[in-house]
Amino acid sequence: MYNATLRLVIVNDSATARAALRRAFDVPGVEVVGEAKDGAEGLSMAAALRPSVVVMDIVMPVMDGYAATRQIMATSPTPVVLVSSAVDPRDADVAMEALRSGALAIVEALPAVNDPAYETRRDALLHLLRSMARVKLDRLPLPAVAPSPPAPPPGSPETWRPSASRPRSAGPTPWWISCACCRRG
Repeated sequence: MYNATLRLVIVNDSATARAALRRAFDVPGVEVVGEAKDGAEGLSMAAALRPSVVVMDIVMPVMDGYAATRQIMATSPTPVVLVSSAVDPRDADVAMEALRSGALAIVEALPAVNDPAYETRRDALLHLLRSMARVKLDRLPLPAVAPSPPAPPPGSPETWRPSASRPRSAGPTPWWISCACCRRG
């Protein structure tokens, strides 16, 4: 699939940013199959067009990028790469929220076309998108939760345990750590 056409949906409320991304992706082997101005439109396009990757902004009206990504992952799992100029992807809170929402990566928006780093950054973004297009996604079932055990009688040594009043999972607590890495070469 790496040599297949990379089919992209761009989701960004800024017409200027969408045009800049469309221009950046105007290279052989890449096709922009749809553009949306908010997360709700992006959600519909992801389901209808089945792109290789959704390139999504974070801060948008109607539905932000995090919410749209969560919905895409729940309804029609598709690799999502968040690209934003409004938030700093190096901020740990931003990165963790992106991963929790289901995004495979978060990157800074491309610099202006006349910036000396533009071509290098565009090529790196295209490489990242091609790599993310190869990721196979599935909906993950939520872990089963066993019913809470009956509360122990007052004064019992069991009452001090915080877990006595919370539901217990049927198995080990699931932990997901997501990391998307690309390396040229």
